[in-house]
Amino acid sequence: MTIQELIDTCKIGGFDAALVSTDKIVFNPAFRLMCEQNLCSRYATTYACPPDCGSTDEMKQRVLRYSHAIVTKSAQPLKDWRDLEALELAKSKHNQGMLAIVQQARNHQMDCLYCGAGPCDLCEPCQLTKKEACPHPADRYSCLSAYCIDVKKLAETCKLSFKVKEDHVAFFSLIAVNSKFS
Repeated sequence: MTIQELIDTCKIGGFDAALVSTDKIVFNPAFRLMCEQNLCSRYATTYACPPDCGSTDEMKQRVLRYSHAIVTKSAQPLKDWRDLEALELAKSKHNQGMLAIVQQARNHQMDCLYCGAGPCDLCEPCQLTKKEACPHPADRYSCLSAYCIDVKKLAETCKLSFKVKEDHVAFFSLIAVNSKFS
């Protein structure tokens, strides 16, 4: 599978997708403060979130190990922003769709790293809460915030609109890749 085929697969799957060199991604360690303030209630409760996912520099280096990233966006309907259950369902729909695409890439021997829209939800609750090993270490993913990626600047760099219609919510993620363009 080539990078272009992966981009096409994302688009067929209903995602906006754009390619960016990883050296164009803006990392801002200050975003880690959002994690430390536990704004999403996941801090220290999952292997994919701080502090267990790695330091800000370790996370940045995981992405920079790859030459390019396919940045993806989906706009999901959301009637009421206060409906946290609907918000989580929409986020999960984005991540599940992207994880299926990542699995296709891996089935074609493509080396890739998925950075999700929100923290990993492969196991609920995360095995960290039971002090057990992660059963999915190769599939586990962290959110863009844990990587300290400035999503707004990333969207601008990729020319993907950060805004959506009033009754929708946008989710961004990326697949970091090392592959040929052919």
